[in-house]
Amino acid sequence: MSEDTVKVDATSGSGQAAASPLSEEMMGLSPKQQLALQALMAGKNYSRAAFAAGVTRHTLHRWRRNEPRFAAAMTSWQTNAVTAAQAQLLEVSEEAVQTIADAVGSGDARVAMEVLRSLGVMTTARERAAGLKSSPAPA
Repeated sequence: MSEDTVKVDATSGSGQAAASPLSEEMMGLSPKQQLALQALMAGKNYSRAAFAAGVTRHTLHRWRRNEPRFAAAMTSWQTNAVTAAQAQLLEVSEEAVQTIADAVGSGDARVAMEVLRSLGVMTTARERAAGLKSSPAPA
């Protein structure tokens, strides 16, 4: 199988069959559009997805702009991908918070300062100076 050949796995990372919310949208696409979308879903960039589908990258962009069914399928796939990523991040968020708390608890000043800075509690001298320059002078 060449590097540009697309293999679509019908299972999720857990080995269970993955539901395909795109199956209905995919049915309304041409075979080349289906190949291109499958390649994009497999992580290929536009150039490689176009190659896999036997079209040019310009054609993919044109489909995205001018073909409502292709655009809808792309949007649906992207929305599903973002939702899945958010769900995965939520699953590990407690561990992430605990890791940060452990680092702060063990005296890691760099992590502690970054947490305070991200919460808006700490600012650097450069940030304070920039704030003074951009704020209006008192009347």
